[in-house]
Amino acid sequence: MDPRTSLIVTVTLWLAGVIVCATLLVLRSRSVPVGTQHSCPGPKRSWYMGMLSVVRVVSRSRCGYNLSGLPAYFDNTAKCPECGRVSVISQRMRRNARDKALGSIGAGLLCFGAIWWVGVEGYTGRWTSWAPTPALMLYKSHLVDNWDGPVGTQVMQRAANGTITGWSARQLAAELVKDLRDDEIIGNGQRAVVLLRELGQVAVPALNGALLSDDWQQQQLAARLLREISPLDPSDALLQHSLDTLRGDPVTGYDFDHPDAVLVAKDVTDNIVSSVPLLIAHAWRIYPQLVEMARHGASQEQFFAAVVLAVGRCESAADIFMPVLIEHLGDNSTYFDAELVVVALIDFGELAKPYLTDVLNENRYDRQAKQHAEYLLLQYEGYPDTQEEYWRRCRLVGYDTAQLVKWEKPFCEVFTWERCNSLLWTRHRNHR
Repeated sequence: MDPRTSLIVTVTLWLAGVIVCATLLVLRSRSVPVGTQHSCPGPKRSWYMGMLSVVRVVSRSRCGYNLSGLPAYFDNTAKCPECGRVSVISQRMRRNARDKALGSIGAGLLCFGAIWWVGVEGYTGRWTSWAPTPALMLYKSHLVDNWDGPVGTQVMQRAANGTITGWSARQLAAELVKDLRDDEIIGNGQRAVVLLRELGQVAVPALNGALLSDDWQQQQLAARLLREISPLDPSDALLQHSLDTLRGDPVTGYDFDHPDAVLVAKDVTDNIVSSVPLLIAHAWRIYPQLVEMARHGASQEQFFAAVVLAVGRCESAADIFMPVLIEHLGDNSTYFDAELVVVALIDFGELAKPYLTDVLNENRYDRQAKQHAEYLLLQYEGYPDTQEEYWRRCRLVGYDTAQLVKWEKPFCEVFTWERCNSLLWTRHRNHR
């Protein structure tokens, strides 16, 4: 049990013990001498009105006037001179001091039993199995900082079973988003990612709020989860964050001498691979930013922005992004860039014909660029009719690229993690 929970249980037990002992002393001090007496039950009232007085409930006192020796009327009733209550003699309270002491002891034993049960349940954490989920979430939010105790374990089990819904699910998402930050706790971020993915749409508001965080890791993980959970209706903040991802890593700037360069580069690759399909699907929502990036951005920004505009079929910006893509058709010692451009231009369609024709007619383009341009123009005319023609085209761009075109692989399937990672590493290695 964590120290805070142990302190709460200890204080609760001490307070309960003090209350029970004080109650026993009060009950004992109100005892009457040993013997039997007839006491007045007090003014007549309904049972629920009698429950309003805590003292009456605890001490079971009413009027308490001794009715012994009073004359009875003809109907076997007697009138109390203290409160005026007329009651049948058989209904008068018969109170015995010994009985009252035994009742006090019994009440004390019941209280001690209840205290013992609460203590055992609190110390062992078994109370979390029957406690309602909202109570557990309030306890976790305000009293516990980690998920290692019984409360955290029970919440994790309920989240894995999918039984947390409504307000509790939203509160859980808010708590899990905090674990996405870069801290000294090992494994909490991975656990949060898995559970947030299971929560689905319920976690979207909390994840959108994390996009404005000052913690780089929390931003990246939240954005990656949002791209998985809500790709059809992304927020403007998510689209802008995905667009900024194309610029590279703001932490190291691809400094390969940095001790965490490999890990950071892997995260950047993951972010770009998940960002590009989202930007393609919503290219028209960020059209001005893409055009500006393709026109004035750095080399990496220009390439990815041009690819997004081409696959998103933004024909009005062809004069801006086509020169960028054609530049990558040539031999530039960067892996997979020409292959990705070929697939992107296949998706873009025949509007690329004039630009590819210029590549064939101008001498400033190298042999590889001309071969890729010829291949694309042939593909726009139709698939090869003979096996010889197919192999001739394969020799122009390579067998692997021709296979992608033959099986009509869309760009988002071709843009895999391996291709993107190789592209980034070779690009920045060549520009060091």
